[in-house]
Amino acid sequence: MPRRLLAAEFRQRAVELARAGDKPVAVLAKDLGVSESYLRDWTAQADTDTNGSDVRLTSAEKKELQSEPRHVDGLPAVMRTAPALRRRRHRMALSRAGRVP
Repeated sequence: MPRRLLAAEFRQRAVELARAGDKPVAVLAKDLGVSESYLRDWTAQADTDTNGSDVRLTSAEKKELQSEPRHVDGLPAVMRTAPALRRRRHRMALSRAGRVP
């Protein structure tokens, strides 16, 4: 099976176990080999997907936003040049310190 599908099934089962409440979330997370915050996030997302929320996006809404273009005119150029500027500044700082990259 594809890894992504297994991850979704794993998350779904983890949420079911967390909702069952047989163990504290911290203990369950440790048993599953994930962080407590991951398990709490997965549970909150599942609750949002089921009941909706005014403050959190459902998985379907997130997927829809990811499929839309994320840039405004001019933004992609800035996004491409910013890393180059940071690299140039870093090289200049190293050369001033006598450590040429």
